[in-house]
Amino acid sequence: MIGLGSLILTLAIACDERARSSADENKSSAPPVQQQIVGNCNGQGVDIEINCPASPVSRAELVLSHPELSGAVFAGRPEELPTPPEVSVSNARAHCDEWREWMDGNPRMYRPLAFTLGMSAGEQDLVAVRRVGVKIFKRTPMAATIAIGCGHGGDGVWEGYTIMVDTVRSTTILQKGDSDQRSRMPPASVSLGDPGYLSVSIIGRSAPGYLYEGQVVIDAMVNGDDKRIVKGTTDEPFRWYGETTGGDAGFYDWNFSSRKLAYYADEPEYLDQIPE
Repeated sequence: MIGLGSLILTLAIACDERARSSADENKSSAPPVQQQIVGNCNGQGVDIEINCPASPVSRAELVLSHPELSGAVFAGRPEELPTPPEVSVSNARAHCDEWREWMDGNPRMYRPLAFTLGMSAGEQDLVAVRRVGVKIFKRTPMAATIAIGCGHGGDGVWEGYTIMVDTVRSTTILQKGDSDQRSRMPPASVSLGDPGYLSVSIIGRSAPGYLYEGQVVIDAMVNGDDKRIVKGTTDEPFRWYGETTGGDAGFYDWNFSSRKLAYYADEPEYLDQIPE
């Protein structure tokens, strides 16, 4: 005879085995669990591995700067010239960057109406320059001025785009390299849709014999969003000079013997005094 304890134990084991069997059946017949990965891809299944590529990082950028070899004019007499930062021999031919703050920070210094616009783009980026304009706040006759040199040599054929802004005729013209093809801007524009870098030269023309204060405005689009670059404000305007006509071709630049500014009749005279 089977005792009550043995019967209960037998029933418990049988129920446990039946429950396990039922669970295994339910597990095998259950639909696969859906797995979804948020990002650039998604996947469905059980025990699967999916590698989702990361979104390309945007490298879209617009940077406005003065050309490397652009100097300035000083509205005043030679004895009123402020002292610039000292120039090393290694930078004798090109020290405009070292003097940039010195020139831009002096209200009696006037730069050329010339800029370099650097355009950068990565994968899936689109950068476009649609309009370049100049607003004149003030114009005064150019009286006694002194040319400041800081860049020598480096002239060559420009193969990129040139945007020519004429403040006399109120026109903006786009030109590719040294070709004769010119287009009014807008509707013409400069765009970069492939990964890389593009340098655009912006050259302005104003009536000769005047000093100007104003603002340069560049309207662009970066990945579908409007972007505006402004150089100069009403409180701190950008200062430039109009075209010069004749007159003295000399300029002031660094003298390595006296370690101060000195006058040079031409570029060879300046280059001859640079230490070997």
